[in-house]
Amino acid sequence: MDKKELWEKAGRELRNLRKGTGLSVFKVGRAIGVSGSYISQFERGSCAPSEPTLIALGQLYGVDQKQLFSLYNKLPNDEINVIMQYPELRQLFIDVTKDKNFNPEKMSKVIEEFKTMAKEYYNKGD
Repeated sequence: MDKKELWEKAGRELRNLRKGTGLSVFKVGRAIGVSGSYISQFERGSCAPSEPTLIALGQLYGVDQKQLFSLYNKLPNDEINVIMQYPELRQLFIDVTKDKNFNPEKMSKVIEEFKTMAKEYYNKGD
């Protein structure tokens, strides 16, 4: 799945969440401090929403922000900061992001592996 397809699929999911609340794009925009046209753009898959927008949408829709970030194969910055505290994970992330031949499909697989490793490290710290 390329970036455009990913954005379109994620946008459809965000549109479904919004419609489930009965709110228009303009009401959602006003509620979170952005324009209705911006909401419409990422719901159509023209762009990806910013991290603050995803966080605000999660709060507005009553959805875990991790679920919304996963639509775009992203991790919230706070999770990335925790993960980067572990030298092995930090090095893996650096090595992975250096590979210029990564396509979105490969990146999705690596992100899933990375999440699994991160959970293991989190559990070791408990």
